[in-house]
Amino acid sequence: MPQPVHTIVIFPRPHPDNIVAIMLLKLFGEEKFPGVRNSKIEFWNSVPEGRNTDELESEGILLIDMGGGKFDHHTEEGGKDNTGECATTLVAKYLGVENDPALKKLITYVKRDDLEGKGIISNDPIDRAFGLSGLIMNLNREYQSEPQKIINIVMPIFVSHYREERKRMTVLPQEWEKLQQEKKTDQFEVFQGKKLVKIVVVENDDISLVGFLRANPDTKADVVVQRLSSGHTNLITRQMRDINLKDVAVMLRIEEARKKDAVLEITSIDELAKSARLKGVEEWYYDTTANSIQNGGIAPEGVTPTRLSLDEIKEILKNAIDPNRLAEVCPRTSCIGAGCIFYDYHLDRCRRIQQASVTNN
Repeated sequence: MPQPVHTIVIFPRPHPDNIVAIMLLKLFGEEKFPGVRNSKIEFWNSVPEGRNTDELESEGILLIDMGGGKFDHHTEEGGKDNTGECATTLVAKYLGVENDPALKKLITYVKRDDLEGKGIISNDPIDRAFGLSGLIMNLNREYQSEPQKIINIVMPIFVSHYREERKRMTVLPQEWEKLQQEKKTDQFEVFQGKKLVKIVVVENDDISLVGFLRANPDTKADVVVQRLSSGHTNLITRQMRDINLKDVAVMLRIEEARKKDAVLEITSIDELAKSARLKGVEEWYYDTTANSIQNGGIAPEGVTPTRLSLDEIKEILKNAIDPNRLAEVCPRTSCIGAGCIFYDYHLDRCRRIQQASVTNN
């Protein structure tokens, strides 16, 4: 039978276990505990003398990790039990969400933090200083008399993690499948040296899809080209693959300049591949740190959408990423000049041929 709840009680020192347990109750507990979604949180050092958890629960007061109730994994002596449970796992099982794949990492983290004292495994001092478990300890020292403030700071982090995990595991795969059915995607591969680079093109406004396409084992995109409905187009790489985008930046800028009849005021050919923006084709920002080329990024306001079509951008990628690709008419031993589609780009591959032909002559 559902038991209405208006108050959740924990000890006055919030930590990952009881914070996540409360989160689960508020997200998934409304059916079994009507009102719990909007329940207030109180902080007790002990259960009032002469009261027990069953009695308190019947009055709408739900105790977490204390009092020996259904969500307390401590022994009567106040120690931890040996069942491998914590308050979060007890709540998750009671609510039937323990096998939710979007909660798997979160529950694993909480158990490791609570039962093994290993919220952060890394021995790196920076990792330990800025790991979430250590930061929550700092918050407890800073706000000893304001435990609600700690929950208000930390719980949104856990909620955001859950929502992103759920999106990555459920929402985004469905969205990707739908986009494929609607013919709003394309995939192709290009060699860059000995590396086979997989490129995925998608027409969609959801910025989370980029990370999904890079991480999803079915796509494993090395480069994602995302075309927003506004026409803004961003090229994002999987950084660990170290894809060289220098020639891509050059070709995008030259083709953009052609589209808008702009004259590029440069003092050397090498400026075509400079990082950041290039005067005359401010549409494209070459971020060498993130290894991306963005036409407005995730907040494109104030940036003009590219005039290049998706097909033109795909052709640029095919020609630019492979440093050995040359025009079919190129004799490879000398430069034929303006009759070659690569001539105006002044790419390194072409300049080597030009220099070699001059030397030979």
